[in-house]
Amino acid sequence: MCSIIDGETLLAMKRTHDALVDLDRRRRQLPFMSATAFSAMITDIKKHGLPELVTSDTTAMRNLVMQARDAVLDTRTDYGELFHKLRLDGKPGKQPVAFEHVNVQAYLQYIYSLGGSFMRLVDSMHARQPSSPESPWGIIVYTDEVEPGNELAARHERKLYAFYFAIRECGPLILSNTDAWVTLAAHASHEVHQVAGGLPAIMAVLLESMFTGVHSMREVGVVLNAPDGRQTRVFFDLAMFLMDGAAHKELWSVKGDGGMFFCMFCPALCTRSSEIAQYAGDRLLICDFMPEDLDRCHTATDASIRATVRRLAEFARAHPNLLDKRQQVVGFNHDPHNLLLNPRLDNIVKPESQFCHDGMHLLLSNGVINHLVILLFEKARSLNLNAYQAFDAFLQRYKWPNAIQAHHSKGLYQVFSPPRVERSRDSGKLICTASELLSLLPLLDHFARKHLLPNAEMRDATECFIAGIDVAETFFAIPKGGVTPDMLKTRTETFASLVIVAGWSEYTTPKFHWLIHLWREFAKFLFLPTCFAAERKNQFVKRAGVPVRNTTKYNHSIIADVTAAHAAAMASPSTFDVRNGLVKPRPAPAKMCTYLMGLFDNVYPAHQFRTSHIARFSVDGVCAKGDVVLLQHCAPDVVAAEVWFHFDLAEEPAALVSMWPCIEMDKDGGYALWRKIDDPRVVLLEDIVGVCMYATYDDGTVKTLLPRQV
Repeated sequence: MCSIIDGETLLAMKRTHDALVDLDRRRRQLPFMSATAFSAMITDIKKHGLPELVTSDTTAMRNLVMQARDAVLDTRTDYGELFHKLRLDGKPGKQPVAFEHVNVQAYLQYIYSLGGSFMRLVDSMHARQPSSPESPWGIIVYTDEVEPGNELAARHERKLYAFYFAIRECGPLILSNTDAWVTLAAHASHEVHQVAGGLPAIMAVLLESMFTGVHSMREVGVVLNAPDGRQTRVFFDLAMFLMDGAAHKELWSVKGDGGMFFCMFCPALCTRSSEIAQYAGDRLLICDFMPEDLDRCHTATDASIRATVRRLAEFARAHPNLLDKRQQVVGFNHDPHNLLLNPRLDNIVKPESQFCHDGMHLLLSNGVINHLVILLFEKARSLNLNAYQAFDAFLQRYKWPNAIQAHHSKGLYQVFSPPRVERSRDSGKLICTASELLSLLPLLDHFARKHLLPNAEMRDATECFIAGIDVAETFFAIPKGGVTPDMLKTRTETFASLVIVAGWSEYTTPKFHWLIHLWREFAKFLFLPTCFAAERKNQFVKRAGVPVRNTTKYNHSIIADVTAAHAAAMASPSTFDVRNGLVKPRPAPAKMCTYLMGLFDNVYPAHQFRTSHIARFSVDGVCAKGDVVLLQHCAPDVVAAEVWFHFDLAEEPAALVSMWPCIEMDKDGGYALWRKIDDPRVVLLEDIVGVCMYATYDDGTVKTLLPRQV
């Protein structure tokens, strides 16, 4: 049966088709931009009209865009311009290098004067913990290499060193926001290596600009001017160097695996050859990872490390022909530009007090857990158990919260595919990103407990693996509170003991040893930030670097774009907003309004209802439409529910969920079984206590893994 379409409808359909074709043609005539960016641009023009300064000349318009960016950055402050520009001496035979970095004092004053999120954050921090010369706030420094271009290119002229800083007193929650990290500098790696002294020399320049001279943030502080004329003076000191192992090694000129002493804090512990070198087909060293190491290691101090570096410098001058042997023995390479040889930084840089290992890299980035997974699954394989295939089938059944599922699910489901497994087995460690492995931790733990632990021949290895997962989950739970240094120490000791029982002592790479230092650093700093936020910050640098074609101003273009974007985020009132409620709310659609009006007996008009795909239920938790959540709802135990949608009314955030009856709850096993039914209820967002990973079975049963806090 065919329907007859009248001429007017056909005409309307043709007009719509022609308009869509025209829209696509216009987009293709422009330089590449994503569909989202193009849509946002069209929407903004429709809503606000064209900007005042518009020209049809493409080159002129491009220049106007750059001038607009520079107009933001040309702001003058009491501390001068927003950028310092200087020339650094090159290595022998190399030209001097032009180096540009953010003038921190000027930039802090500028973004505070915008009256947005940064001003509110500083005011709240100052009310809670005022800074003073006797009790300054702490600066955390981070650096990493970033590749904006083709990582497989023969020449890496776009590769950059990015330098960031953040304020310790922001706390772990705010520091997990990329906008809490300010980009100090972004400079091409090949030019950094051309500078006399390389990375340490550039770090010295950045630290001196902040903590020495007439505008020292430590001695005289920084005066911040609010839009209403109110002034606040804040004082800062250098608190922490947070970096991955490679950056720490380069910064401190540590010899690492090439030296007798691989850890600058443990001069009594030596490296030795390892069977893992033959297993992985590579030259790797291991260290003793014993429970007693937690108490007998970490004997070096700020003074002893500085003395070692200075004795090495004296030896280099007196016996240059014997320097290589001496470097190998002491575990440091001699570098005249070492931070510990700079007299201007004597009272600022403290290698032991300010050193912080990054737990993300130690545990998840070619780290301890990566090795443990392969060791455990290879043990199962030696007993004719194909744990790789079994876990892959186990993994395919589960779904993550939508915030993870939308961004990482494709990669997550391929981590244990046969080609990836072969690569992992060849390297002796699980090949995946740190984010993927973090998302896999609950599943790996549950799989090991349920399917491997009951096997008597697998018990020792599985208990060691579970203890390693426990250390990781304890570390990543630190920002949520409730974890103490003693808890982290005890779990690390337990793990170290079980490594010996499992017979894996020959596979403990230096990262196993560095794990021992985490509990001391936790006690020292009172919290342990991770590099996740700083690593995500690298994406902003990459995004600014990829489209740059005029590489003669490559460094300036990147630092200018990143800084202007960050200043805009600081001016926004919502950048650091962690209150419960809808994220980016919008008016509720008509069908939802009709349903809600009936639910509330038509007391409220439709225009008062708002909705959003994502909502924040606690300062560190978000959930999305379709997520399975746990509720503390009029019952001693938690109740599972599926989120149908979020809404708010008179700024009271709530969700419509479908409650599920519990079939079985095993808190020791870390899971619960529920019957999936349609039972809609309205709950407040504050009733939600966690978002679950879950698996759905054919009979309507849903299995949820219980979050750690439940």
